[in-house]
Amino acid sequence: MRKPSRKTLVRNLDKVTAEVVKLRDDYTCQRCMKKCSGFGAHWSHIYSRSRYSMRWDLLNSVCMCAGCHLWYHGYPTMSGEWFKKKWPHRYDYLQAERKKPLRPIKDWELAEWLAERKQKLEELKK
Repeated sequence: MRKPSRKTLVRNLDKVTAEVVKLRDDYTCQRCMKKCSGFGAHWSHIYSRSRYSMRWDLLNSVCMCAGCHLWYHGYPTMSGEWFKKKWPHRYDYLQAERKKPLRPIKDWELAEWLAERKQKLEELKK
């Protein structure tokens, strides 16, 4: 069997992780607490998804409605304070993660994370 490409691993990991976050948060915006669905439910990152070491970290992700997601990125100081107040332990954890040196993420790690997220998704669907 052929090994999936890195691009395919990233795309599948994004898709599964987004679904895990939305299910975990019950498709409820974690800022305004409004129920969201479809394209209105966003997989939002506290710290940029460009940093692969944190991109699929469930503690770095929340479900937000489109309006609150725009607010989050539009007002970084206020949104950071909101997050810190709502989830102080997650905030501390993410601060520590951001201080770690950047390192390349191997394809086998992506495959392992994908398997873990698929398992988490199945647990949440039960």
